[in-house]
Amino acid sequence: MLGVCVLTATKTKKILLTLAVAASVILPAFVFTDIKTGFFLLNLRFTSLKLVLSLLLPLCTALFYIAKIKSLRVLSAIMLLVQPSFVLFTLAFRNYYERYSAYNIYYHYAYGLLAFFAVLFAVISAARRKKISASDFELFYRRFFVGYAFVFIYLFIQLFYLSRLDVSLGTVNLIPFSGEIRHAAANLKYPGVVVHTAGNVLFFSSFSLLLYAFFGGKIKSGAVELLLYIGCPFAVSVLCEISQYITTAGNADVDDVILNILGAAIGFFAVRFIKKSFSED
Repeated sequence: MLGVCVLTATKTKKILLTLAVAASVILPAFVFTDIKTGFFLLNLRFTSLKLVLSLLLPLCTALFYIAKIKSLRVLSAIMLLVQPSFVLFTLAFRNYYERYSAYNIYYHYAYGLLAFFAVLFAVISAARRKKISASDFELFYRRFFVGYAFVFIYLFIQLFYLSRLDVSLGTVNLIPFSGEIRHAAANLKYPGVVVHTAGNVLFFSSFSLLLYAFFGGKIKSGAVELLLYIGCPFAVSVLCEISQYITTAGNADVDDVILNILGAAIGFFAVRFIKKSFSED
C-alpha cells in the first residue's frame, strides 16, 4: 500500500510539474500581446516586464522540472507540439493581432520565442552540469528544432516577403552603420526598436542552430561547418536584400546584412559550444 501511495504521489508530482512548464511556455506565447489599453496581459506599458517574464518563467520552471524529473522526453514532446501550435494559433487570430496590436503580430512573436529558447537554454545548462544524459539532450534538441522549423519558416516568409507586399520602397543603403544600426542606436529607449533589432540578430542565430539540428551530425570538417553555419545565412541574407531592392518591397540595407551575419556568427559559436560540451559524453 505504501509503495502504491509513493508511486501515485510521484506520478502526480510529475504531472503537476509538466503542467507548470507547459503553462509557463503557453502564457507568453499564446496570451501575452500589446495593445494601448487593457489589463496587464495586453497593455503596451508592460512590454518590458512581459519580455522579462517570458524569459524567466519558462527558464525557472524548466530548470526545476529537470532537477526533479531528470528526463526530457515529455518536455521535448511539449516543445515539439507547442511551437507549430503557436504558428497555427497566430494564423487563426491574425486579424485580431493586425487590428488591435500596438505594434504588429511579429512583436507578439517575441514573447513566444523568448519562452521557447528559455527552455532550450535551461536544457543546455542542465546538460552541461550533467543533470541529464547526452542522448536525452540530443533527443530534446532534435525535437525542439523540428517544432521550431515551423516558426522559423513562417516568420521568414512573413518578415521578408508577405509583410512587404503593400510597401513600395526599393531604396538601397550601402554605407555600413548608417541605416538600421544607426536607427536602433538612436532609439534604444523604445522596446519595439530593441525587439526588432535584437530579433534581426537572434533570428539568424537560430538559423545556425536550426541547421545544426538537421545537418550537424553529418559534418566533420571545420571549413564545411563555417560554410554551413555562417556562409549559408550570409547568402540568404544577401539574396533577401537584393530581392527587396529588385521588387521594391522594402529597403535593401547593408546594416541588415551586418546584423544577420552577427547573428549567424553567434549561432556558429553556440553550435561549437554545444558540440564541445557534449562530445566527451
